[in-house]
Amino acid sequence: MSLSAAAPVSKGWSAPRWGQANPTLPVWLAGTVALRKLKALTVRRALPRRNLVMASLAGAKVKLRRSLSYVNASNAFPVAGNGSFPSEVLEAMDVAVLGEHHNQISDHAMEADFIQAFAKAKGPKTIALGLEMVEQPFQPVLDAFNRGDIDLSRMEQDTQWSKRWGWRFNNYAPVFEAARDNGMPLVALEMPTGLRKRVQLNGLQVLTKEEQARYMPDQFDFFAAARDTRFADYTEKALLRDYEYLLSAGALASNDRTLVTQENFLASLLLREEAIATAAWRKLQGITKKGSTPAVDSMVVLVGFSHVRFEYGVVRRLRSLGSGSQRFRVVGKELAINASPEEGAKEVGQLSPGSVFEANKVPSSPALRLPYDCGFVQSKGAVEALRRKPFKVQSIMLNPLPRESLAAGTTLNYSLPVQNLPESDWPKFSDYIWSETSEVV
Repeated sequence: MSLSAAAPVSKGWSAPRWGQANPTLPVWLAGTVALRKLKALTVRRALPRRNLVMASLAGAKVKLRRSLSYVNASNAFPVAGNGSFPSEVLEAMDVAVLGEHHNQISDHAMEADFIQAFAKAKGPKTIALGLEMVEQPFQPVLDAFNRGDIDLSRMEQDTQWSKRWGWRFNNYAPVFEAARDNGMPLVALEMPTGLRKRVQLNGLQVLTKEEQARYMPDQFDFFAAARDTRFADYTEKALLRDYEYLLSAGALASNDRTLVTQENFLASLLLREEAIATAAWRKLQGITKKGSTPAVDSMVVLVGFSHVRFEYGVVRRLRSLGSGSQRFRVVGKELAINASPEEGAKEVGQLSPGSVFEANKVPSSPALRLPYDCGFVQSKGAVEALRRKPFKVQSIMLNPLPRESLAAGTTLNYSLPVQNLPESDWPKFSDYIWSETSEVV
């Protein structure tokens, strides 16, 4: 299944037709993007908290300072207070997506503090903590921790943390303890490592129908990024830069660019972000793969900073899923996509069981109109309407560095310049920037 050729798309790409057995991600910028020669990224500067430790060992007194800023299209404005989130700001958030540095102790300490403040601001409302760090098949392990059946040590072991995530578990312990203290269930968001590597090597065609239903159920919306000219700029300036670095660092399924191509890398990255956003959306709506479960009112989502910046990645998908639009799910067998709303109309494709899609009802007809002019489906007995609770998503970058905002100098870029768009429409770096520094007193 892939995008309808009838729908307009961004530069350099012709969308394939719906109804293909397996979708493939387009080569977004092939032939149009000249990759710049990139130097290896430098190691991130020493942590403020590491500075604190060293100064403390030397007998000096060190004071921590936090600052909080709100970002608009071109600047950042300090939020009044002591560097913490005002309760009224937290109350207005349904979903808070925090962009972290996985190896930074200060980021995890701030996440734990944010969870405490968020839970206090929400009062009796139910909250969950979504984790990029744990793959979705290990949700039963997190459920056992949520019930109090296992401790942190057993959770680390049973989620295969060191093998599948790798970053120090102990650095995350304050985060998990803060969630447990506030009755926040942990939710596994990441897709399996093995699937990610398969897609990096062979593209989206390796997905089984079951994997599509679990990790990429709404394929219409998944491919819709191709229609956004801003995303093409982001791909060139950020994602392909990441591709070059990760390829040279040996962090992909292969360091052979003829195997892990740009196309396959982008497919794997976007599928990961789709899987993360979909798992969070299901928890917020109370939807399981085939049924329903108690929903939560709000959620804190922890992911790496690259999945948050410039309103793309997980943030973009969550905002789309939380728009409040009516979505449907295919139940039973495959569902035909027809060229027109009449029963028996020409079939132009199929939707697999478990597929999710946004649609509008056709007046005086049981048919539903699919998005992007992709056709119609007959709804009677074939689909179920899903819960449509809207939610507001806010992004928060923790301790960002200028280069992470694609800046060449020492000042953060607060937005991503896009050709042929007014500055007011440029994607902004994040909604909030939350930083911590230390100084010797």
